[in-house]
Amino acid sequence: MFESTSIQWNQQYYSPKLLEKLKGILFAPVTVVEAPAGYGKTTAVRGYLEHNLPKDMEMHWWDAVEDDPTASWNSLCRVISLIDLATGKELHSLGFPKPISSWEVGKAISGLSCNRKTVLVLDDFQYLQRKLSRSVMVSLLSYLGEHLHLVIITQSSRPFSISILKKPMFTGFVLRICDWIIWIFVVIAGCAAVLLQQDKQKKY
Repeated sequence: MFESTSIQWNQQYYSPKLLEKLKGILFAPVTVVEAPAGYGKTTAVRGYLEHNLPKDMEMHWWDAVEDDPTASWNSLCRVISLIDLATGKELHSLGFPKPISSWEVGKAISGLSCNRKTVLVLDDFQYLQRKLSRSVMVSLLSYLGEHLHLVIITQSSRPFSISILKKPMFTGFVLRICDWIIWIFVVIAGCAAVLLQQDKQKKY
């Protein structure tokens, strides 16, 4: 009988490949995390940042609202205002990007100024990107600010080809947990997993 007296159920395991990708968040101007629902994108990014964010670096977390792009845009403008007040106000005054205003919105995003080391996470971005023009997406994905690091978490890069823009990116296959990783975690946690539980874990 296998016994354990100290089990930390909240312990997270990152595969070497995933850990290497996550480290880039703190250095790359823009990182795109793309994977289907249920792969643990948000859990991986949030968990890594909670334990590895440098003390001199700020973090802002934004979540898109499903089926309400205007509300998502307004809340994003408010978060951006915490980083660059002038740009946040400008983006809010321009309103949700329309064909006639997309160029101005893109220009404002490109000029976003950040005076402190900051990570800005845009979670569930697929709800907003479907409504954004290509010019706005290009401005966002090609951002090259000195201190700001954008992390875009999305279920799909469609309808835009992120790979064309050569942004640092990791996809679902990195986040998928394989059999041997599950059993490594079992050893670390000090418990045994039955086959049925293992099959359920593999789905995530």
